[in-house]
Amino acid sequence: MLAPPETDISEHEIEGALALMETMSVSTWPTSATGSPTTTALVEVISAKAEHREPKPVAGEEPEAAPVVDLMAALEASVAKAKIAR
Repeated sequence: MLAPPETDISEHEIEGALALMETMSVSTWPTSATGSPTTTALVEVISAKAEHREPKPVAGEEPEAAPVVDLMAALEASVAKAKIAR
């Protein structure tokens, strides 16, 4: 197994690294009041995974169903249009 070479690290370097990690870390999740619906849903999914449970449904608008396209009919129309254009 590859391992980095032994290095002496000073106490000052360790304190600096810990201070940097502390300033760059976030201790709380965004709340639904301040986040977008997408952020709220993502936070719920992550929290549920961390707690080994199913995520709760997030209230919001249901997306509209996309129209169902008959691919064969679309292909036939495209071929017919191409024949006319020639």
